[in-house]
Amino acid sequence: MNDPQKPIVRPAKPEEIHTAALVAQIAFESKETLPWEAPAEWLARNKSLDYFVAAEIDGKIVSSLITVPSLSIFGSDVIQLASVGSVATLPEYRRRGCAGAMMEYVVKSLYEKEHVLSALWPFSFPYYRKFGWELGGESKTYNISAEIASSLGEPDKTRPASVADLPAIFELSNRAAKHYNCITVRDAEWWQIQCTMRRFIFDCEAKPNENEIAIWLSEIDGKIEGYCMYKLCKDEKGDTIAEALELTAETNQAKNNLIASMTNTDAQKIVIDLPADAVILSAIENPRAVECKISPGFQFRVVNPKTALKMLTVDPSLTGKIGLSIIDPVLGKTSFTIEAEKGRVFTTEQKRSEEVSMNIQTFSQIFSGYLRPKQAAYIGKIAPSFGREIELLEALMPKRLPYRSKMELG
Repeated sequence: MNDPQKPIVRPAKPEEIHTAALVAQIAFESKETLPWEAPAEWLARNKSLDYFVAAEIDGKIVSSLITVPSLSIFGSDVIQLASVGSVATLPEYRRRGCAGAMMEYVVKSLYEKEHVLSALWPFSFPYYRKFGWELGGESKTYNISAEIASSLGEPDKTRPASVADLPAIFELSNRAAKHYNCITVRDAEWWQIQCTMRRFIFDCEAKPNENEIAIWLSEIDGKIEGYCMYKLCKDEKGDTIAEALELTAETNQAKNNLIASMTNTDAQKIVIDLPADAVILSAIENPRAVECKISPGFQFRVVNPKTALKMLTVDPSLTGKIGLSIIDPVLGKTSFTIEAEKGRVFTTEQKRSEEVSMNIQTFSQIFSGYLRPKQAAYIGKIAPSFGREIELLEALMPKRLPYRSKMELG
């Protein structure tokens, strides 16, 4: 017999969408249910309500979360990734295991549905680490005064985007994403789910209102070379900030033009989050006048290590076998052998006498590109800490940095 005080986790039913969204509205102290109700309805129409999860106690829905399936780019490879977000519990039902039960349910459900990867934006890194997610990457956050930002480029070489520009924006994003790991494929489906949660403005020279996102383009000789999605908000002093949620450019000139264009909004400061290899300070006369910090980014999880490895393209000259043993707090321990041959990775259930052992959190950091195998071995996250297997694993994993902008779901 079920304990009525123990949470029961299951997909929400169609008639429960509003109730489950209301839980999130209350938990996040929002003015409306739309940010949760609209994406849930989109999932019901286009995917499955299996991705909108609820927890009930004594017949009452007290927790909910949303999972959005997508594809993510890893160089020339595209791998299934599910973003997990809006993990919410009614205040009076917190600390009763509801969120934890949902997270375990999600991991098992994603594994059964053959999703390979997962990412989220954590309210607490230690909390989600318990379920196998780990810091997936770092980014650089720049705080630039409007005076300095305006001197970087030429705003008159930028313009507001129109809806007709979206295909070119998606193409540019997907092309640039091949230099990194973990960026979601931009396509019509990605745009549809974005529009259920966010309000975008097009063809508008005016600055965006509260809760609106403006999209601007850098266009040189008729070619779109960069775009920026930004919003206006207030800092703790009440000053207006233009926050770039995503800035992608194929040339340094395009990037600087877009940064300069955000000063036309009367913002006192421009805040930009960029990949860890971004270089902006070199273009600024006094670099100390700009605040630049390393920021922890998203949390990332490999749900199925064997499938993830098999989807990677590796150096075709690389050959060899490695035994892996990976401990997962939700799915348990798995041991298998990987073999690199002809630019691909193959797996077998055969165990080797010598294995490289680690937990799923470490494996996830290695797979995202945030942590190199040799680094993981050096800091004691892999056993053994040296040997031929470590050398082969180091050579096997592509050397690309991870990145997910603030436009990513989760």
